[in-house]
Amino acid sequence: QAGTGTNPSPWGYVGTQGYMRDSSERLYVRARHYRPATTRWTTVDPLWPDESAYGYASNVPAILTDSFGLSPNQNCPTHGGYGKRCVYSGPTGGESDPAYWQCYDPYPVKKEDCIDCLSRINLQVRGSVGQVNFGIVNALRHCIGACAAKQQCGSACAPAIFLHEIPGIKDPGDVGCDSFNNIKGFGIAGSAGIGNCHKGCKAALAKGDLCILPAPNNRSIDEAPIFPPFRPGR
Repeated sequence: QAGTGTNPSPWGYVGTQGYMRDSSERLYVRARHYRPATTRWTTVDPLWPDESAYGYASNVPAILTDSFGLSPNQNCPTHGGYGKRCVYSGPTGGESDPAYWQCYDPYPVKKEDCIDCLSRINLQVRGSVGQVNFGIVNALRHCIGACAAKQQCGSACAPAIFLHEIPGIKDPGDVGCDSFNNIKGFGIAGSAGIGNCHKGCKAALAKGDLCILPAPNNRSIDEAPIFPPFRPGR
């Protein structure tokens, strides 16, 4: 609501949410009461404890922060052991508007089964490709990891592998490059054949189809990674 002057109604607006001043020191915010003077809620969230109060930070708010609001929780709890999955689908896979996050609920597979499968993939790929966080090794690890996740864990589970840095917290060039190579790996999984992720991703690298992140001492934090050039029909 936009305007100037005094609002004669007890209702006010914060964004699209209606706030009603039901006393001189208290606001009624949908299902709870809030005291602006103390910046505290005076009533318990009606969704508690079914919904985690710190789910936005994977229940470790002292460690995981998201000041830009670009990184939703990857394993939102839902009833029956099923969960949500969020897929980052920005134009280049880089840091972008939150609207690029597409969330689907629930998983077509059990959340625990999916997490177990993706954890195995992470260990396999780190052991076979290496853990260098830039250059060719980094590009291959993300491509092969995403490809293997889709082949071994299924297309419904694979996007939740979240093989990239957290947007808004880490180097945006690193985030973009990782996500770009993940998307390339998901595509290779459907064409390379079971067990051929290494071969398919190495072929993509040879054709210049993977994003290569320069070594940290050769770039500034704002420097764009080396994305493959656009070619018609790709």
